[in-house]
Amino acid sequence: MIIKPNIYSLLSDTKPIIIARYGDSINFPENTEISFRSAIYNKADLIQIKLQMTSDGHLIVFSESNLECKTNGNGHIGSHTLDYIKALDAGSWFHKKYSSQKILTFEEVLKTFGKEIPLSILIAPGDISGIEASIENLLLQYDSIDDHEIYSSQKQYLRKFSRRNNRITLGYLLDQKNTIESIAFLDEIHSNIIHIDLSLLDDSNIRNLHNNGKIAILNFYGSYYPLDNVLKLGVDGITTNDPLRLFKLINKIY
Repeated sequence: MIIKPNIYSLLSDTKPIIIARYGDSINFPENTEISFRSAIYNKADLIQIKLQMTSDGHLIVFSESNLECKTNGNGHIGSHTLDYIKALDAGSWFHKKYSSQKILTFEEVLKTFGKEIPLSILIAPGDISGIEASIENLLLQYDSIDDHEIYSSQKQYLRKFSRRNNRITLGYLLDQKNTIESIAFLDEIHSNIIHIDLSLLDDSNIRNLHNNGKIAILNFYGSYYPLDNVLKLGVDGITTNDPLRLFKLINKIY
């Protein structure tokens, strides 16, 4: 039997895992096929994506609230059909040579990359009600309910996922320094994974999480923050827009 990797099986006692934020998004337009392929090639352990739902109920991979931020479209994702979304140019905002890049559906990402690398799936505040069922159905359809992590700062979403299927790996995005309350919530949803922004990161937080058997994933979006200081805190994973640079730094340090 082939054991497929997931976030738990990739964890190491010696090095933090590397989660590529929206792919290799420092070098390519985020959330595109070329960005994901580069992240895999450049040593990422997981890829972080953000899901949103179209007006006709399709899940797409897109990080912004408004289309005009990263496409030639306009308005909110939830105001448009999939046909409108798929016709947009999702690469020229980064560079005109990427004009052929399109917004991907969640199903396309699962089909193309889901067996190659685990996903860390962000559900943001304000997403359409019912997104939980759509995500679960696609994970089941592609036999990957155990492979990918779903995380959010919104407790109501995570509670719904926890009640729907206890095989789904869940994570909580910490939005305050109260790790005691957060640990209690993680226990409630049967999760050990917490995502934490750099602004909330300190030695006492990490120590408290580890003492309670929790896994700390740092959201590290800047490219040049002194990494030595972060690694000394013993985080279990780092989310970055530059996976190759992080890979080189980690291996140089260790």
